[in-house]
Amino acid sequence: MAALKALGEATTLDEGDRLLASGRRGQASSNLRDFMAARKALGDAATLDEGDRLLADVRAQGAGFLKFIVEHLDHEEEVFSSPIARKYLPLSEMKSLVRRAWDATPAADLAAHVQWVTRTVPMHMQKVRCVRALCWAMPERAQLIGLMLYRGLDDATWVSVSADVPEIVPRGLPGWRQYF
Repeated sequence: MAALKALGEATTLDEGDRLLASGRRGQASSNLRDFMAARKALGDAATLDEGDRLLADVRAQGAGFLKFIVEHLDHEEEVFSSPIARKYLPLSEMKSLVRRAWDATPAADLAAHVQWVTRTVPMHMQKVRCVRALCWAMPERAQLIGLMLYRGLDDATWVSVSADVPEIVPRGLPGWRQYF
């Protein structure tokens, strides 16, 4: 993401080419080159009418580049990261990464993120799978995850998720059971 941000902030074609030299050439390169050329031309516009025409060109070039980037990033995880992680990272290391991320993130941000993910995934079993994955990686924090969800989800979603993952119900709430 830092490289993508740097590409967006590049001010000259040479700078954009230099940033692309370390990355993949091809469609991304031509899309970015066209976008950078349109941005440069917009900066050099002499009249307001010419600026309006060039602004439309920048928007058109930016839309093509953005479409390519979105398609690329949508499939990056399933094509590149997941198989690599499964092949080269042992399970204990994956759990350790989740724990370190949990420890490094402020509680309010973490609660907002867990609630947002659980609210926005479209299917019920995806919500359950997400919550189970967190509880599986950190079973000692299951009730804390449940408390975060209880405070941020609507009642119907909370009841349906807590029915499928009963270990997340915080102590004292309806549905809590003591597990040994």
